[in-house]
Amino acid sequence: MSPKRSHPRDPLVIGQVAARLALEWTFRPLLRPSLDEFRGAARTQDTVAHGLLDDPRGESTRNIPRYRAEFDELVASMAGPLAAHYPPHWRIEPEPGFLLYGLVRSRSPSLVVETGVADGFSSRLILEALRRNGSGRLVSVDRRDDVGALVPPNLRPSWELTILGRGRRYSGLRALFSSTGPVDMFLHDSAHTYRHQLREYRAAWPNLRPAGLLLSDDADASFAFLDFARSVGGRPDVLVSRTRVFGVLPRAGAAAT
Repeated sequence: MSPKRSHPRDPLVIGQVAARLALEWTFRPLLRPSLDEFRGAARTQDTVAHGLLDDPRGESTRNIPRYRAEFDELVASMAGPLAAHYPPHWRIEPEPGFLLYGLVRSRSPSLVVETGVADGFSSRLILEALRRNGSGRLVSVDRRDDVGALVPPNLRPSWELTILGRGRRYSGLRALFSSTGPVDMFLHDSAHTYRHQLREYRAAWPNLRPAGLLLSDDADASFAFLDFARSVGGRPDVLVSRTRVFGVLPRAGAAAT
């Protein structure tokens, strides 16, 4: 007599599946996704920013050499000792930095919001791109007031720095979006824990314009970026740099949650 097989709907099987899923999601916030998991979820995955700056009309493609020259000159001008007291590895890496700069230059956003400032390296990239565009402003959010030393006086008129205490991170961020109105780009670069990343993505997403972008440095620090993209039906573009992954999630065509 052949052994009795468990039917997929047997209570024991259902219980085992439920227990496995519960275990996976209990530990999921502690895990990091692999590059294969990014590749499976991404619309485009590349190791150079050029491939993520292309557009069907070719406008960005033609301008990429100029943007690269501007970026290299800007980074060279910021070389030297770190401002304030923030470690070097907190800065965005060169290729994601160029992607950020190139996206701001090519898309000419009216309003960019970023979380996480530190010495202001990314802030200065954004502000310099806005200056060259001739318009636009940056709203930066941090929980410390000794940030942004790399932002020079001539760029500060287009910059608004908001300090949110530890207990007001999420309520304060939601209130900020209510006051700013629609956002063209949002950059997450603050604490890279699963729950913190997910909360910031969820706060920003409904406030992005239909053609807006959700950007995330250290998108591989947790599963939050991939889980969020999946939850809104989005296919991100992914830039793999030396030690981390930078994610770009377009708002257009995805349903907000």
